[in-house]
Parts: sequence; structure tokens; C-alpha cells
Amino acid sequence: MKKKLDEQSAVELAKADLSSRLGISISEISAEVKPMEFANSCLEAEREDEFCADMTVRGWKIFLSSGSGIKHEYRASRNQLRLVGYQGQNHKIYP
Repeated sequence: MKKKLDEQSAVELAKADLSSRLGISISEISAEVKPMEFANSCLEAEREDEFCADMTVRGWKIFLSSGSGIKHEYRASRNQLRLVGYQGQNHKIYP
């Protein structure tokens, strides 16, 4: 059974993912979080050929940055975490 996410656990998962992608320590990553309502089940970050139900989903936009100054956008809800526009694509991180 998959774990439901809250704001803190979503940020922790996003930081762990970005740390792995960039090869840096989690402690080097800072986060800014904004509560959001997304217009579809894919948090408005669908992958190519992915079907998304039209529905309002509450969650968070998570902006992560490291010393490089580049911000990386993640989107999360209680049920999923997505990375938006990384290397030109959206990625489903969790589950």
C-alpha cells in the first residue's frame, strides 16, 4: 500500500530525487512551497500520451534550488509527486 504524502514528505521526496539527479547533497537544496489547486489528476504535468482526468486536485508546487541558481519545479498531491519540465519532459516520481 502506498503512503499518502503530506507537504513535508513531498518536499523530502523531491529533495531526494533532485539530489540523485544532480549528484549533490540534500543539504545543498532549499525549498519553497506554495499550496495549489490543479485542474487535472496529473497535476497539470502530464507525460506524453498520459490520460488525465479533469478534476480539481489540491496539492503543492515545490520549487527546489541549489547553489546553481536554477529552480526545479515539482508538483505534489496526497497521492503523487511529479517533476515538471526537467530536461524537456515531465516525470512521475511517486508512486
